[in-house]
Amino acid sequence: MKHTATVASLLALFAAGAAQAQDAEAAQFRDGFLAGEIDWSAVEARAAEEGTVNLYYWGGSDLLNVWMDRVVTPALAERDVTLNPVRITGTKDAVDLVLAEKNSGKGVGQGSVDMIWLNGENFATLKRQDALFGSFARLLPNAENLEWNPDDPRALLNLRDFGVETGGAEVPWSGEQYVCAYNADRVAAEDVPSTFAELRGYLEANTGKFTYIKPPHYIGNTFVQEAIYAHNPDGNGAEPFQRSV
Repeated sequence: MKHTATVASLLALFAAGAAQAQDAEAAQFRDGFLAGEIDWSAVEARAAEEGTVNLYYWGGSDLLNVWMDRVVTPALAERDVTLNPVRITGTKDAVDLVLAEKNSGKGVGQGSVDMIWLNGENFATLKRQDALFGSFARLLPNAENLEWNPDDPRALLNLRDFGVETGGAEVPWSGEQYVCAYNADRVAAEDVPSTFAELRGYLEANTGKFTYIKPPHYIGNTFVQEAIYAHNPDGNGAEPFQRSV
């Protein structure tokens, strides 16, 4: 996703959710924005007025950190907003902070977390606890560049997160495809499996000759989930696993 989309979502969330004294007024602004009663120029003006946005995200990628510092931060600065990138080792830490502050009585505009880069189970946790900002994704200017039609396979990244319906409460950061590599000096191209059924046959014939990233890393989780979907004995793939919470 282009950084302009990230900037837009930062502004949208920050404008109505950053720490401030007037919680009721902040909630009113958020509700007006979600209802489509507040245009984007007002969102940008409020973001500039507030001044700083706290973005919590996994800081274990040098590439991502450089992008945040050299692309996103300057882009927000052009809009008179200061980005405070809070680099954490686990997304759950930020989720726990949000829930702790919520349970202590802090409402919209009073928490210390403005945005979180999250997915899957962490998104589901916040959804179950009614701790999400609201259905904002399709209100972003850049939403016109995303696919929202549920009949279009390209919309899946926007409508679900690990099977959980997002309801527009999450904007996609990026999409990924799992790719397996093989050593052409040891395996002939015609012997490389291209389906899970072929992979099963290959594994049975070549024990110990295949590996993947170990869960709970999300890439490892993704591979295991896809394998489970592919070998669902009921023959209905991922469908029974794609349930909203």
